[in-house]
Amino acid sequence: MADNLETFEMTKPFHKFTAEDYSQWKAKRMQDPRPLRPCEPVSFFEFDERPSLTIDIDFKKSCRYIMLKPTGFRSKPHHFR
Repeated sequence: MADNLETFEMTKPFHKFTAEDYSQWKAKRMQDPRPLRPCEPVSFFEFDERPSLTIDIDFKKSCRYIMLKPTGFRSKPHHFR
């Protein structure tokens, strides 16, 4: 989540995150009192067999842009629309 598109160019450290990586990062990040940097992730989700998906945002803030970053295509949903 960011207010300018250039911020998304700084997301490389998070490109290969798995659910476990995100969980570990989030636990460590919760100990840091500083505000979330614009290039840091705000949530993680994985596709499954359901035709729709609701995502809980872990770090909510106002922004102009939201980037959904695919971290892998090892599996794909069967009914993706």
